[in-house]
Amino acid sequence: MQMQLKIMICDECGRFMGAGPYKLLCLTDSLGSLRQAALEMGMSYSKAHALIKRLESAVQRQILRSHSGGAAGGGAELTDFGRKMLQEYTLMERRLQREAALAFENFCVNLDFSMQEEAVSEEV
Repeated sequence: MQMQLKIMICDECGRFMGAGPYKLLCLTDSLGSLRQAALEMGMSYSKAHALIKRLESAVQRQILRSHSGGAAGGGAELTDFGRKMLQEYTLMERRLQREAALAFENFCVNLDFSMQEEAVSEEV
């Protein structure tokens, strides 16, 4: 048995930051392109762009800075705020994962799952 924790940050319109947007921002940062990040995730560019715009609207700050095409091609990079947001999300996620793992361990110990398994196998 294992515990899985899903973290979502929600605003009044619904969720706006979770594993998907987090991965999109990380990939955009490492690849230097929102289009390439979307492609890597199997997401359309328009959906990725809309997701970024929704994030920016929710936090009322620019997260991604885009560069138009030209000889060097286009690209995108996270703003300082966007990088700070990723950093803080990562720290929060790690902290919550540690706390959840401890809570799950206590859950299992307090319910003595080894006895539960024996009861189930006796019924079969």
